[in-house]
Amino acid sequence: MRSRVILPWFGPNGLRLSACLLLAAGLLGFVLGCEGPSPIGPIDVPLNQPPGEATDPEPSHGAAGVPLEPVLSWSGGADPDRDPVVYDVYLGTAEPLMRIGTTSDSMLAIAIRLAHDTEFFWRVVTSDGRGSSVESETWRFRTTIDAHPEENDPPAPITNPIPADGAEDLSSVTELQWRGGGDPEGLEIVYSVFFAALPAPLAPIGSTRDLSFDLSELDLDLFPGSTFTWRIEARDPEGLSSSSPVWSFTTRHNLPPATPADPDPADGATGIPVTAVLRWSRASDPEGDPILYDVHLGAGADPPQLVATVSDTFYVVPEAFDEGTTYTWQIVARDRTHQSAGPVWHFTAAVPPNAPPTAPQSPNPAHRAAGVDPLVILSWSGGEDSDGDSVTFEVFFGTSNPPPLAGVQAEASYDPPGELAFETTYFWQIVARDDRSAETPGRVWSFTTAEAPNHPPSLPSNLDPPNGATGVAHDIVLTWSGGEDPDGDPITFDIYFGASDPPSLAHSGSSAIYDPPGDLDLLTAYYWRVVARDGEGGETSSGTLVFTTAP
Repeated sequence: MRSRVILPWFGPNGLRLSACLLLAAGLLGFVLGCEGPSPIGPIDVPLNQPPGEATDPEPSHGAAGVPLEPVLSWSGGADPDRDPVVYDVYLGTAEPLMRIGTTSDSMLAIAIRLAHDTEFFWRVVTSDGRGSSVESETWRFRTTIDAHPEENDPPAPITNPIPADGAEDLSSVTELQWRGGGDPEGLEIVYSVFFAALPAPLAPIGSTRDLSFDLSELDLDLFPGSTFTWRIEARDPEGLSSSSPVWSFTTRHNLPPATPADPDPADGATGIPVTAVLRWSRASDPEGDPILYDVHLGAGADPPQLVATVSDTFYVVPEAFDEGTTYTWQIVARDRTHQSAGPVWHFTAAVPPNAPPTAPQSPNPAHRAAGVDPLVILSWSGGEDSDGDSVTFEVFFGTSNPPPLAGVQAEASYDPPGELAFETTYFWQIVARDDRSAETPGRVWSFTTAEAPNHPPSLPSNLDPPNGATGVAHDIVLTWSGGEDPDGDPITFDIYFGASDPPSLAHSGSSAIYDPPGDLDLLTAYYWRVVARDGEGGETSSGTLVFTTAP
């Protein structure tokens, strides 16, 4: 995993450039393998909409006397798709502004003291993580005037690092500590923390007024078996500073996860339903790494074959077991570098004396319905269980047949996420399943959504000659702009023209220009208007204009 941290630092003369720390000693990935059919297919995703714009800045636009360590805040930025948003904050004394931090909250504390009596500009860029972003207006504020301009001494030296310099085989490092760095004049000190994973160079990752710094809140990957360097820089309000030496520590090499245990079905169990879910206890990892599980399963096979890799502690077997057949299975837990194989377990399948639920029926919208609203909510009946078992519904929905799995729920209705596409055929199927794994699938139903609504052309504008013009040439050619169609339909312009009001239709064509035949009469008032039509019944008309020809 690579972690990228971009943070600013400032000095007494204004904003300094930010530095970029790339904490990466290697590339980590998991290769997920899976054999056999998967019950889940692709799910349609609606078109993404951009988030809202950040507004209502604090400090307010044009504010003066702002503290040297302000907290920037704002409102707005909500996403219409309810995607999680992040805010990139830019600050500087002139364009281009520098990015000083990224946050998911609508506020950001500036970690380093700003310069006195300096005008700063800032703005916020809101992003939804799906490629859409919106930039706010650029705001400004001026910091407070320096009340103590006299010279002073720099902070005291910084010593006594924790972890100790050169420490090795550390299992977990969540906090950095140090001593010293106090100010001879008793001024408040800000400590800047510089950090890196060798061989990357040191770069700032944050600041604090305490003699410690919490690493756990940052997106840092302290990957095992690696050496990290760090130093602390103490700075007083007047910009004088002192720095510690560069210290280092080394993390412990990665250890394998715990062995999977607690199988369900239990080892040696009999009478297992022919449709079952394999479960096991979660394997802990000494370093807290994420765990993946390789599922091995087979009929009488020892060792069983790999059939899937999952991140949860269960596996839904896609095909029914054979009655009376003994199966073997094994779970292998894997972290980023190691794996731990559990024992090989056995169970025997049997036909359960269980009545399945009734078949889902009475679809709404009806099978093969047309002109369906894209905001439709699907509903159905059926799924009753004669044994009194609780029933859930697997909803398969999409534009392919058979449709992919879209969700599992207890309600007999399903609201597809977002708005469906116009003029599109959708397929859906409901499978009723009781809590003893007996299931009854309904038919695959379909419906077609309504046609997309037509949008009229834009309003013809910039008509020439303009309304009320006088002294117009007798051989004038009428022109205009506008009339674009948002649906891309071809546009026809109807030109109404004449010496009476209202004017009559004089010409139809696709060109935004009309040359009246012959010369116009002298000292005569002419009336005209333009109607844009898209051929789908949409039209937009200008107002009626009048002009008078020259004598």
